[in-house]
Amino acid sequence: MRAGTLDRRIELQRKTTTWSSSGQPVETWSTLTQRWANYKSLTGDERNAAQQWIAREQVKFTIRWSSDVSDFSPLDRIIFPATDASVSPVPSRSTYDVIAVSEEGRQKGIAILAARRVG
Repeated sequence: MRAGTLDRRIELQRKTTTWSSSGQPVETWSTLTQRWANYKSLTGDERNAAQQWIAREQVKFTIRWSSDVSDFSPLDRIIFPATDASVSPVPSRSTYDVIAVSEEGRQKGIAILAARRVG
């Protein structure tokens, strides 16, 4: 995997459950890590479902393999672009739901198929 193709910064997040003072479970998202990634737009479509228009964009992110992200799964999500304090103003960020995760090569890279959350 060539380093020059990893030109986008993404934030990998995982859902965690904490407990409120009243004992109720509260689900929050915590950041696992930020990684440099390759971004590739795959498809986009619009549909009329349940009497409303639904837009969907599928993308593929590719990151370097490492043991701390080897268990990344469709239960997790991606924020793109990642927060970067050096960029002012911060560009608009989107949340991507992970559809599938696969290893590329033998511990060389991780390909993440994701869909941008609309709305």
